[in-house]
Amino acid sequence: MRKIATILVVLTVLLAGCNTGGTGGTPTATGTADSNESAPTMEGSINDLDGVENGEVTNVSSLLDTFYGEGLSGYVDFDFSAEEKNSGYTVGYRNDTKSQLYEISTTNQSGKTIYYVHNGTDAKRNTTTGETTYGEQRFASFVLFVPSIYVSTFEVMEWETAGTTTVDGEPRYVLESSSINDTAAERQNSSFRSSNTTVDARVTVDSDGIIRSGQMNISTTEDSATMTFTLDTSESITVTQPDWYDEAEAQAESSSS
Repeated sequence: MRKIATILVVLTVLLAGCNTGGTGGTPTATGTADSNESAPTMEGSINDLDGVENGEVTNVSSLLDTFYGEGLSGYVDFDFSAEEKNSGYTVGYRNDTKSQLYEISTTNQSGKTIYYVHNGTDAKRNTTTGETTYGEQRFASFVLFVPSIYVSTFEVMEWETAGTTTVDGEPRYVLESSSINDTAAERQNSSFRSSNTTVDARVTVDSDGIIRSGQMNISTTEDSATMTFTLDTSESITVTQPDWYDEAEAQAESSSS
């Protein structure tokens, strides 16, 4: 947990233009991880998922590779939130393959920072001050580093298959964890161990092997953290141009650079 906190403090400093608050389109995911659930019949087998063999989760890193490589590319509507004792993060990412919208806020800020990427031009909005800047924004895609740090904790957990479920009409596989995998934790140089860490985590995975939602509660004697996220990859996703975005100013900045 201390390692996560240290990295995120550094990230907050890097995103220091982020004293942020109120306008701009907010990415919203179309489903909730636990809404309207029942037990469906899935096409194929859970053994078709990367990292699953004979009904056992053997390599959660392979599942995460699919999540990052396929889930967060193309059409994306991703909402993420996490909280620790002294900090919290909310991240939104929407991509319709033509434009991208990134949002980030922390509990220590009054609002959020928004990055809008369109036609090769980046715009950054500080919603506390109302300041908008155009041109190359070095940390737009870096916003997704926050979720990746938390989600990487899945790699040191012991996972089990837990049947199937339906979320908003879509069938999914369920994986659950209630303990740390000490071998994986040692390999990852993690301080988490089964003897000092309490875990309660759950993910749902679609038939394409993409993690579509995740929840985690993890605690040690020193600290605790919670995380939740949802992901939609449907081709109906659209990114609406924020009302603060000035097309002419963006083009002028692009021409001068």
